[in-house]
Amino acid sequence: MENFTETEITPTPTLKEQRGSFLSVLCALTWVSTGLNAFTAIISLAGGKAKVQNTIVESEELLENTDNEIMYGVLEATIKQNYVILEVFYPFYLSTLIFAALGAYAAYLMYNLKKTGFYIYIAYSVLFSLHPYFFMNNIAYIELGVIFAFAISLLFIILYAVNLKRMTN
Repeated sequence: MENFTETEITPTPTLKEQRGSFLSVLCALTWVSTGLNAFTAIISLAGGKAKVQNTIVESEELLENTDNEIMYGVLEATIKQNYVILEVFYPFYLSTLIFAALGAYAAYLMYNLKKTGFYIYIAYSVLFSLHPYFFMNNIAYIELGVIFAFAISLLFIILYAVNLKRMTN
C-alpha cells in the first residue's frame, strides 16, 4: 500500500470560468441595450425641445399637403405624440439616462457574480418597462410598447435567474 502524503490541490476557478460565457453574453446584451438607451437620451437632450418642435412643424406641413388617408392618420398620430413628448421632454429623457445607468450597474454587478445585481436588475426592468407609460399614457398604443418591454424584460430576468447559482451575495 502506498501512502500519499501530498494532497491534490484543485486550482480555484477564475472569475471568468465561474461566470461562464452565457452570463457574460447576457451582461453584454444588457450593456448594449442600456448604452443605446443612454445614447438616444443624450442625442435627444442635445437636440433639445427645438428639434421636437421642428418635427411638429414639418409634420403639420406634410399633413396639409397629403391626400392619402393612411398617411394622414400616421402624421396626425405623430403630431399628437410629439406634443406629448414636448410636455415631458426633460423628465422623460433624464429619467431614461438614470434608468440606463441603473441597468448597466446591475449588469456590472452580475458580471462580477453579485446577486445584488439581479435584484437591482428586476427593479430596473419593471421601472424601465413602465417608464414610457408614466410619462406618455395618453399616446395611442403605448400599452403595446409597455407589454413588449415587459416581455423582453421577463425573458432576461428568467435568463439571469438561471445563472443565480453562479452568483454570491
